[in-house]
Amino acid sequence: MIILGIGSNWGDRLSFLQQAVQRLKASRAGIQIQAISPLYESQALLPPNAPADWDRPFLNLNLRCTSPLSSPEVLKLVKTMEIEIGRQDRGRWAPREIDIDILARDHEIYSSPDLTLPHPGLLERSFALLPFRDLAPNWKYPAPGQNFDRTIASILPYGASTQTARSYQTLTEVMGILNITPDSFSDGGIHTQADAVLKTITRWLSEGVRIVDLGAESTRPSAIAISPQDEWRRLAPILEALQDSPLVKNEQFILSLDTRNPETAALAVQRGIHWLNDVSGFDNPQLTRIAADAGTTAIFMHSLSVPARSDVVISDNQQSIDAVDAILKWAEKKIQNLMNQGIPREKLIFDPGLGFGKTQAQNWDIIRRFRKFHELGVKTLVGHSRKSFLAALGSQNASDRDPETAAVSIDLCAKGVDLLRVHDPVLNARALRAWSLSNGVVQCED
Repeated sequence: MIILGIGSNWGDRLSFLQQAVQRLKASRAGIQIQAISPLYESQALLPPNAPADWDRPFLNLNLRCTSPLSSPEVLKLVKTMEIEIGRQDRGRWAPREIDIDILARDHEIYSSPDLTLPHPGLLERSFALLPFRDLAPNWKYPAPGQNFDRTIASILPYGASTQTARSYQTLTEVMGILNITPDSFSDGGIHTQADAVLKTITRWLSEGVRIVDLGAESTRPSAIAISPQDEWRRLAPILEALQDSPLVKNEQFILSLDTRNPETAALAVQRGIHWLNDVSGFDNPQLTRIAADAGTTAIFMHSLSVPARSDVVISDNQQSIDAVDAILKWAEKKIQNLMNQGIPREKLIFDPGLGFGKTQAQNWDIIRRFRKFHELGVKTLVGHSRKSFLAALGSQNASDRDPETAAVSIDLCAKGVDLLRVHDPVLNARALRAWSLSNGVVQCED
């Protein structure tokens, strides 16, 4: 067992933590994440007379891992990752984009100029001890001294007062859906005007939602396809209004576009779009080239038909097959193909495409076995919000399925999904915060 401590107190702290976890998940060097702790907030440790702008709170978490690598090899790997993520050397106590430390490895005692195990500051730092206790409460401190052979839970008893506070945030983020369409299945016609869009986004940002997915073409079952020209006619005034608003000055605000048309994407990336979300899985090489050239994040979804059709599902000669296995094989090939076309792995997000070519049973199987998709080594997204497979649990009215949506969101959060694309992001974010405060440990292995 290896416990890694990860912290950030500079820039988009949550994004830096997400990048660290994702890189470790995708590592081919032999690190396997078993569990992820909840997030914690702590004040920066500073020397006397430190500059005032160094006093920035940290966001912290711990990872429980295994690895065949030696401890010095693990250290070399994580320090290389720090540089790849973007850590700048501002001095020992200065704010940092990312800090990855080895806190302990089983009961190993190790000392070298570069590494000491257990970490020499472990017992004095509640921001390291609290998430450590979440992951391994019965681990016994191996070094000589008054705490020798004591468990973490006895060194830091539950209920003890500390300078570190549990954060309500999770590594899973919600993406708010804004359909600029008259015919989307649950919110068509609500956000066709720029003032309504700006009002909604402003409210979402105030509630901590920072990712918005705009869509100007409905892909619901039986939807009628529109031309790229009509799609852009709907989208252009919205993007123009966003460019003129204070919203774009929020450095953590991410604007995604749900489109399968290269013509629309080419215009949109010139007007501030950060991510491209293609329900057809970037099958169009032109769209892939636009994403690669612009450096946008690319969300690629598995689908058998767009718009979705109930009579086109994953099957083999009309016999049901393992949908999870089939989607995994498709995604592995797709990732390699997109990387070959110039989109780096860290810019890819995979969506299994619930409802697009899957039976109800297959949709639920994908949710139950979602951890399998972490094998792909890219970020994951699920768009389950208000979809028809949830109707079996309650309302036939799509707009009334938010309780079921939130329940599935919590389950997927516990399984380590990176993003949840939902119609009511505020409700889902509140549900995830409650889950985080009541539990918050993500087990990465079944």
